[in-house]
Amino acid sequence: MLGLEHMSRSNISKTIYPMVPGYCSIQWSQSDGETSSFSLSNDTAAASVLDGLPSNGLRGENCTTDYVVIPNPYFVNGTAVNADRFCGNQFPTVVTSSKPFVLRVVTNDNELGDAANRGFSLDYTQQACSNLGFMLYNMS
Repeated sequence: MLGLEHMSRSNISKTIYPMVPGYCSIQWSQSDGETSSFSLSNDTAAASVLDGLPSNGLRGENCTTDYVVIPNPYFVNGTAVNADRFCGNQFPTVVTSSKPFVLRVVTNDNELGDAANRGFSLDYTQQACSNLGFMLYNMS
């Protein structure tokens, strides 16, 4: 994988349409069957040799140069992520109810210390509203 890199100097937002009626959230995850489907920063080449991909992903203030932003994410167990930026060599499955459903990608032009980062491939699925989610939304 040496020599492969993601696009540099990007600041792109993508809104997912249509937002299907009766669906209140969207789940984001690494693409199925792709162990290296998320590599945005750090030395991916060394990580794959030392640890095997995917290695630990990073989030929050650790992501300052190349990262993906998902507004107000929480893990599938309902625990808040407490950060909206994701980078490194692994992406955790997260859900967000923030609308519109947006994914933002930010990269810089400095790849010093980064090697073999290919970019990312994420899958998304809109999630049907649950009665509990509806009740919590109406109570706040």
